[in-house]
Amino acid sequence: MLPIAWLGLALLAAPALAQDSEPEPEFARNGPYVGVGGVFLHPGDWTGDFENNFEGDATRIATKNAESFLSQNQPNAVLNPPQAAIQLSGTDLDEMWGVGGVLGWRVSPHLGLELEGEWIAGSNQSSFRVDNTGDPGTVEIDDLWTITANVRVYPLTGRVQPFAVAGVGVQHARFDAYGRSVGNTTTGEVGNPPVPIAGIPADFELRDRKTKTDGALRAGVGLDVYLTPQVAGELKVDYVIPFVPTGLVTTDYLSVRLGLLYRF
Repeated sequence: MLPIAWLGLALLAAPALAQDSEPEPEFARNGPYVGVGGVFLHPGDWTGDFENNFEGDATRIATKNAESFLSQNQPNAVLNPPQAAIQLSGTDLDEMWGVGGVLGWRVSPHLGLELEGEWIAGSNQSSFRVDNTGDPGTVEIDDLWTITANVRVYPLTGRVQPFAVAGVGVQHARFDAYGRSVGNTTTGEVGNPPVPIAGIPADFELRDRKTKTDGALRAGVGLDVYLTPQVAGELKVDYVIPFVPTGLVTTDYLSVRLGLLYRF
């Protein structure tokens, strides 16, 4: 997507770059603007975060179940190793698509103040595998949006205007994960000297739902190419980092928006 988007804007910009490079005031005048476009979202290390957190929760449940079995059947026995570790693999949270927009005011030729929002349409469900038993599980992202108040800085004021943007705001994310193991076992020991025990049941069942609304930071760069004094093609690439993880994943992501900007 990115090479095509840059090529498109480059073709739009070529006639302008061939003209006089002096700034044209009508492209940098003060006043309101709005923009809208499609958003491509590439997750950060969501897979690793999810597997680490889910494995930890599942391990605690499996260990508690194994200890409960021992307390009923072998009261003097202990687990060895002390935790019935659960491992996951195969999680692949894909890139996502949505829409984004901006509402702002150009307060000077080199500065704009704006509100920006992104909403990821639909859901993104992925499967994973519990390595201990081969049982399947699922994790779903079914709600994600971010709204930030930004400062946009323009070093150039002609028909072609690169810019940098930074902002702070709010991010909302909801995740739902489910997994279980059937037939998982662990080991233990009893007596002195210790006698090994094998085949201690250590299954788990876990549904982990997390919803988080918290602060987020945005930083990025972009390019406006004015087709007329009112309309510009826009490509923007930025990174969004939440203040606090959801408890299941850390929902940082790379956002790419390709669309149109309208100056009133």
